[in-house]
Amino acid sequence: MVATRKPAAKKRPAKAPGPPEAYIIFERMIIPEQNAALMTYTTTFIQQGVKHVAVAISSPGGGVPASLALYNTLRGLPVHVTMHNVGMVSSAANVVFVGGDTRVASPDASFNFHAPTVTLDGDFDVRALRQNADDLETGEQRTRLVLAERTPMSGSRIDALKRNSETLNAGQAVELGLISTTAAFQVPEGVPIVTV
Repeated sequence: MVATRKPAAKKRPAKAPGPPEAYIIFERMIIPEQNAALMTYTTTFIQQGVKHVAVAISSPGGGVPASLALYNTLRGLPVHVTMHNVGMVSSAANVVFVGGDTRVASPDASFNFHAPTVTLDGDFDVRALRQNADDLETGEQRTRLVLAERTPMSGSRIDALKRNSETLNAGQAVELGLISTTAAFQVPEGVPIVTV
């Protein structure tokens, strides 16, 4: 009996490594639909082998639940995330912003804080009004916890920022530890970039 040799397996060509970093411009409200678009691009870049995602953000804010969902998702990604404030980060967008591993702001950027609010439309009974008040209080506590965990600011300092509806310039944001430095936003040549 003659032994037959199996043909040698064909070698697959080595997969080219993906780009080391990618940039996303996000100038939107923090709402589920916009969050989904941001995460679609982010996960696509991760699948392409990107190790660093930089998000240029300017946002008027949005819903507390949506901001917490996006914050938690960003914190769980297997890549380094840089958040760069290129305009104004306001309200619930501050929660998303502190989800970055590195946080930077353009020299003329600002951060606005205020207490969570709700817009009521229609007729409400006492029970519904109490529920809205409870939801606002819960949102206030949850955002305070995130900001206190991710910055050197105390809970009382965060409460004061919100109560007084304060707007911080980039220099003040450095002093409070909201950002590490100020720098002009610059995308390196040849790096993938998308706008949400």
